[in-house]
Amino acid sequence: MIRVDGYEEFELPLEIQIVAEKAHYWGGDDVDIAIRGLHADPRHKLCYWAINLTLQEYDPAEPHSQEPLFRLNYKNAQYLIDSLWNAGIRPSNDEGNEGALSATKAHLEDMRTLVFKKE
Repeated sequence: MIRVDGYEEFELPLEIQIVAEKAHYWGGDDVDIAIRGLHADPRHKLCYWAINLTLQEYDPAEPHSQEPLFRLNYKNAQYLIDSLWNAGIRPSNDEGNEGALSATKAHLEDMRTLVFKKE
């Protein structure tokens, strides 16, 4: 259910998209995040921006159930990752490149062994 411009909550055929881009001020390292709702029907020209987010207090010692704020499909999750990458955000542990780097190091060691005939 989505509340649009003060109207009652109702379901729209919206696709949720999270947009990340580098903040537009001099020397800043911040990234601006926005949530956009796009109509699933491409003939519909309007889209919606999320403008309010409400945080509710809870006691972490008490059992509670938390529904997700929203759910992204694979395409829009990929869009979020790509837009974060374009804004300069990289994985802090760089695990994604570790496998390729290890394979390259092993290959170079094999080449050294062949060239220099290490035993």
